[in-house]
Amino acid sequence: MDESVTRSNRAGRKPRHRIRWLLLLGGLCGALTVGVALGSENTGVFDGDPPSWATNLGGFLLLAGLVIEIVTIVWLVRRGGSRADRTSTLWRLSWSRRWTLSRQVRRDDPAPGEDVVLLGETARAMIEQRRSSMILIGVMIMSVGQAFLTFAPFFTVTFALLALLAIWLYVFAILAARRAEVFLRTHPDL
Repeated sequence: MDESVTRSNRAGRKPRHRIRWLLLLGGLCGALTVGVALGSENTGVFDGDPPSWATNLGGFLLLAGLVIEIVTIVWLVRRGGSRADRTSTLWRLSWSRRWTLSRQVRRDDPAPGEDVVLLGETARAMIEQRRSSMILIGVMIMSVGQAFLTFAPFFTVTFALLALLAIWLYVFAILAARRAEVFLRTHPDL
């Protein structure tokens, strides 16, 4: 029992630690984006002429993000999570039904008479989603790299918005996974 308490405490601290680093990384990406947008003001809105340092940094970030995505996909396939997800009964449900189930899990408020098997499977899928959401970090890094490669204000703002969306989705997946773990702990019959 002590081991499970220690594991749950570590799991409770880890996502907050990730979120702090992610917010710091998002702030850094935002500052770099503003710097690129201000530094490229002599160019046109759609065409930028990046300096050599921006081209090198953009290429490096683009490749780093791509490597993170590929490694994450290979790791997920080797783990077998993609096969387990294909056989899930949740795929047979409509989007609105899945959204209703995930909302019940996130709020830790199962509806009376709700199918407990579906609620348990939804909670486990939300926990598993934490691993696959690492792909979003790769998308965010690639977006910042693209902003440096194009070095034009329009594309910089576009890729900055894409990076912020990826960060928001990643944080949402982490928080949803934490709530799903709490849901499974409070409802051990699932």
